[in-house]
Amino acid sequence: MSHDDANPIGEGWTRHSADMLLHPPSQVYFAQRGEQRGKYLLKSEDGWTVCPAPHVGSECPMQVRAAAASVLRSHPEGQAVDRKLDRSVVLADMPKTARLALKFPLGFLDTPACCYALFTGLRGSAAAAQWCATQFHQRLLKEVAKKIHGWWDSEAEMPEELLYRGSHVGSLGKCLQHVLETLDHDLLHGPLGFAGCNGVVAVLIGENLVAAAVGEASVALLFDDADAVPLIPLLGQEEEEDEEDATNKPMSSVSKLMQLPPNRASEQGALIGSSGLLRAKCAWEAQADLDEDPVSRILRAPDAFAVLGTSEKGPDPAETKAAYKRLALRVHPDKVKNCDPGDAKAAFSRLDAAAKIVEALYENDAGTCRELRRILRYDPLVVKGACQLLQVEMEADEAQVLKAKDTLKQTLAKVQLPEACSEVQKGIDACVAAVETLRVARQAGPSSSERLVLEGVPLQSLSAIGLRDLRGIGGHLQVRTAAYRAGEDVRVALCCGATAQLSFKDLEEPANLCRWQPKAVALQWATKALSLPRSDSSASSICICIREQEEEVAAEDPSRPAKRHKGSHGPRSVRLRHLLLRCAEPGKLLPEDPMARRRATQKSRTPAEAEAELVEVLRSLLLLDTDPNGADPDLQRSSAFRKLCQQRSECSSADNAGQLCGDLGWIARGSCEPAFEQATQPAGTAPQGVSPAPGSAVPGKAQEEDVSAAPSKQDDCREDSLGSSRSRNSQGSGDLFRPDSEEGPPEEEEEEEFSDSEDSPWEDMATWGEVGAEVHGRRALTKEAREYREEWAQKLRDAKTLGKEYLDTILSKEDFIRFKKTMRQARPSCDGRKLASEKAVLWLRGDEEDFEDLFGGLRPRKKVD
Repeated sequence: MSHDDANPIGEGWTRHSADMLLHPPSQVYFAQRGEQRGKYLLKSEDGWTVCPAPHVGSECPMQVRAAAASVLRSHPEGQAVDRKLDRSVVLADMPKTARLALKFPLGFLDTPACCYALFTGLRGSAAAAQWCATQFHQRLLKEVAKKIHGWWDSEAEMPEELLYRGSHVGSLGKCLQHVLETLDHDLLHGPLGFAGCNGVVAVLIGENLVAAAVGEASVALLFDDADAVPLIPLLGQEEEEDEEDATNKPMSSVSKLMQLPPNRASEQGALIGSSGLLRAKCAWEAQADLDEDPVSRILRAPDAFAVLGTSEKGPDPAETKAAYKRLALRVHPDKVKNCDPGDAKAAFSRLDAAAKIVEALYENDAGTCRELRRILRYDPLVVKGACQLLQVEMEADEAQVLKAKDTLKQTLAKVQLPEACSEVQKGIDACVAAVETLRVARQAGPSSSERLVLEGVPLQSLSAIGLRDLRGIGGHLQVRTAAYRAGEDVRVALCCGATAQLSFKDLEEPANLCRWQPKAVALQWATKALSLPRSDSSASSICICIREQEEEVAAEDPSRPAKRHKGSHGPRSVRLRHLLLRCAEPGKLLPEDPMARRRATQKSRTPAEAEAELVEVLRSLLLLDTDPNGADPDLQRSSAFRKLCQQRSECSSADNAGQLCGDLGWIARGSCEPAFEQATQPAGTAPQGVSPAPGSAVPGKAQEEDVSAAPSKQDDCREDSLGSSRSRNSQGSGDLFRPDSEEGPPEEEEEEEFSDSEDSPWEDMATWGEVGAEVHGRRALTKEAREYREEWAQKLRDAKTLGKEYLDTILSKEDFIRFKKTMRQARPSCDGRKLASEKAVLWLRGDEEDFEDLFGGLRPRKKVD
C-alpha cells in the first residue's frame, strides 16, 4: 500500500481492484486513489454514486446486565418434567460474537451492542424454538453488517445528510421484522413446518432499544419511580385506537375464531378443541372410531360427505336420502334429549345443508361428485395422504405431481354450482396442499413433525412462527415492533408463552426489589408464571437491566497504571464472601470434594432447586430495612448473611470466625470461571474477552449458583462447576470490584513487576492443580505473601541484573511450607496428584549456594523438562 493511499473508516474492507476496496456485507466501495479518492461509492446499473461515510461508533455511558431463566414444572412426585420448551439467546457483545463465531467483523456500531431472544415451543415440542434460537443471531448479525451508516428508527433523529442522500441508514425495527419473516418462511418450507413457536427479541445498539414479538409474547418497561409501560402489549390487549386500526385483518380473523363454539367445525375447516385450535380434518380422523352422539359428530365433521357418513364408493341418491332420514330423526331439536338445544338446532341445520349440497353435486355430474368425495377423504398434509389424493408414488418427480394436480383441478372446475362452491374449493385447496407436502418431502425428507397436527394451538399464539397446517384457517405471522431510547434506569421484561400472561404487578415486585440482579428477577417471573392456571411444562423470561454508568466507573483514574487489559474498567481484584449450595443434575451424585462442608453422599439438590433456595436467600436479605433505632441496612444484611452462611453454606470457608465466614479472599480478574467472574463484578466494568485461568475448572459435573449481597453489592444467581454459591463484598461498601487500597493488595505499579510478566508464578499457580489447589491454596498464601512481595520482587530484579536465571520466586519459605501443606490436603480432589505436588515446588535455575542464601536452608530440586 502506498503512503498516498486513502484509508477507509472501520474494518472488514477487502481488496476489489488496484484502486478500490470493498466492504462485502454492505457492498460499499472505497476509492483509495484516482479521481474519486477518499470517497465511498455504491455500484448500480447506471454507474457509480457517492454515498455518505460510514458511521463512527461511540461508547454510550450505560451499564447493561441481562440474564435468561427457565423453570420446569414438577410432577406430583417432585421430579422435574423433562419438557423444556423454551430456548433463549443472550449476546452481551454482538461485535465479539460476530468476530469469533461467524468470522467476520461487525464494526460501525455504537456500544453497548447487545442482542436477546426468547422462543417458546408450541404443541409440546421445542423443535421450532431450538431451530429459531440457533438461526436467529446468525441471520441478524449478517443483516446488521449490511448497514454501515448507523441505525435510526426515527427520521426526526436522523442526521440531515443521511436523510436526504439515499436509504443507507438501517431501521432496527425493519431488520428484526425481516429476520423473523425469513425464519418463518424457512420453517414453513422445511421438515419442521407443523411445529411452531412464540418469540420475542430485542436489540440494544447504543441508546436505541428495539424489540419485536410474534405470537403470545410481550415486552414491558419497568421503572424505579414510575408505572410500568407496555412497550409491546400481548396481542389483543392493545389500547383502543380508531375503529379502522382496531378492525384490521389479523385481529378480525382471531375475533371470528374466538366466537367459534368449541368442538364445532368452521367453514374454513378450523375447530377449537380442548388444547386450542386445530384442523377439523385432523380431529375427525383422530376420533374416527369414537362412539359419540350424532349431534357432536355432525358439528365437528370437516365436509358435507362426512356429515352424511357417505361410503367410500358413494354417494348415490338413495344412500344420501336414507342417511338424511336416519340422522334427522336423531338430531332434530324436537326429538333429541340430553343435549343443548342450540347444538341440536345447529346440527340439524348443517345436516339439511349437507344433503342439499351432495344431491346437487350428484345431479350435476355424478363422476365429479365421487371424485370430490375421494379427494376429501385424505389428509393432504401428511405424505401418505398426499400420495393417495394425487394418486402418485412418493418417489414421483415434480412434473408428475404437478400433472396430477392439474388434472384434478380441471375435473373439479366442471362443477359450477353456487351452493357447492365451498366444498369444491376445499378439494382444490387439498390438491395444492398435497403438492407442497410432497415437495417438502422430496427436498428435506419426510416431515418429522406430522404427529404435531393432532395438537391444538392457543388462539393467542396463532400469529406465531411456523404452524403450516393452520395457515389459511386462522394462523398467520404478525410481527409487532417497537422502539425506545434507553436514556434512564430501566428494566426490560421479555416475556414469552406463560410469562406473557403475568400482570404488571407480578413483573414490578421482583424487579423493584432486585434492581440489578436480572437472573434472580427472571427466575421469579418464570416461577410465578407456572403458578397461573395453565398447563405449560416450562416457563422462561429474560430480564435486561440498564442504568447510567456510575461516575467512578465512567471517569478515568489518572493514578491507575496505563498498562491495562483491553476494554477493562475499574479495579482488578475484589474481596468476596460467598454462600455455597452444591447441586447436580437429577440422577447424578455430587463429585467428591474434600473442601466441602458436608459429605457428597447426602441427598443432592438439582440446579433448579438450588436457584430457588438462593433467590429466597437474596430476597430475605434485600427485604431488610432500617430499624427504628436507625441501624444501617448494610450492617444488618452483613450480620444476616454471616448467620445464613454459617447455617446453610456447604463450603468449609463457612467455618471461619467472624467477618471471615465465607471469605474467598481477594479474587483477581481472569482467575475464576466466566460465570463466577460475571457475578463478582458490576456491569460495565468487565474486561472484554474475560477467560478463566488455566486449571480453574473443577472435575465432575456438579454446578454452582452464586449471588452477592446488598442492593449495590448483591449480585445474581450464577452456575459454576462446584455447586451453588452466594457472594458478598466483605468490605461492606462500594461495588463488588474495589480499587486496591491500604487494606487490600499493594498498589498495581508494584504488582506490575510480576503479575503481567510472561512467566509469572501468580499466573502459573492455576496450573498446579484444580480449584482445590488454586482457590484454597492461594487463599492461605496471599495474606502472608503480600508482606514479602516488594522485598522479593526487588531481590528478583537484583538477581536478574547479575545475570542469574531464576524462576519468579516471590514467596517466602514459610509461604512455601504452608502452600505445600495445603496442596497435600487438596490432593484427593485433583486428577494429577503427583503432578500437583511437584508443581508446587518453586524451581530455581542456579546453584545451591544462591538458593541457600535466598531461602535459608531449603534445598532446591532439579527441574524436569
